[in-house]
Amino acid sequence: MVKIVPIVVGELGTNAYLLVDSDGLTGAVIDPGADADVIDAAIAEHGCRIDKIVLTHGHADHIGAADELRAATKAKVYIHEAEAAMAADENLNLSCWIDPRGFAIQADEVLQDGQVITLAGQEFTVLHTPGHTPGGICLYNEGLGWLISGDTLFEGSIGRTDLPGGDPGQLYRSLEKLLVELPENTKVFPGHGGPTTLLAEKGVLQRFF
Repeated sequence: MVKIVPIVVGELGTNAYLLVDSDGLTGAVIDPGADADVIDAAIAEHGCRIDKIVLTHGHADHIGAADELRAATKAKVYIHEAEAAMAADENLNLSCWIDPRGFAIQADEVLQDGQVITLAGQEFTVLHTPGHTPGGICLYNEGLGWLISGDTLFEGSIGRTDLPGGDPGQLYRSLEKLLVELPENTKVFPGHGGPTTLLAEKGVLQRFF
């Protein structure tokens, strides 16, 4: 069984996720937002080779360690096609808010809605869930019953829409799609905070819209 290891990084407590395959040989990192040394230590502890780095969206607190990790692992960086420009612009990705110098991340590959990507030996479907940002995504594996939700859905909350590129109407539709189309027992691994389930978050649309 593939293992998911949450690694809390950066000043905003972003959840970076290390996925490790059942043999412990290959892995992937989701949202390396900061603290590349901490993520590197977790990779070394599990002894796996990282071949993919996936960014759920382009905000600085989710991409900040991507370049350093890419250099260390030789893995490719993936982001949704509608989000690549944000990650590559220090003003759009808000890194200027964190560091006056800012930083920019150039993705190696872009993803599309419905695309299947293999992470740590498991196939995850890319779900385009705009609203927090234009190209935000979730990663879904039906067999595992896992949804890695980035900043679309949290335990008891949802992604904010008052930052550049945010759109409340889009976020509503994205959340509605997740809550209606995916099984209620799907376990949600969000970009901040603890895990939850879609069943536990059934009321988010009524609470926030």
